[in-house]
Amino acid sequence: MNNQKLEILKTIDEYLEKLIYDIKDTIEFFQNGNEGKGNEMVVEVIQALNDIIEGINITSDIQKEKIEISKINEYLMEMVYALENRDYVLIADLLEYEIIPVLENWKDKVLVTIGA
Repeated sequence: MNNQKLEILKTIDEYLEKLIYDIKDTIEFFQNGNEGKGNEMVVEVIQALNDIIEGINITSDIQKEKIEISKINEYLMEMVYALENRDYVLIADLLEYEIIPVLENWKDKVLVTIGA
């Protein structure tokens, strides 16, 4: 069972790498005035985040450094508010200054557990 969970964490590490890259693309779309593409990407980012959070929950018992997921919910609520108000500057800022650092922290903690 632990080997299976370790594999899930390795996959999460790969997903986090790709997600951070995708978020940086999303930020660029918003900053360059391409809100349509930015909004499409936000939907993909949120889906990927949900998948990662699910994997983090499944593997919580083998994590050497606990990955705290509650903070991201606060930022996601702010993003929903920003999306509803079409505040694309706020969305880009939340992604860049709040969400990416949380994901990088998660990635560091995943790497501790998988020993990479």
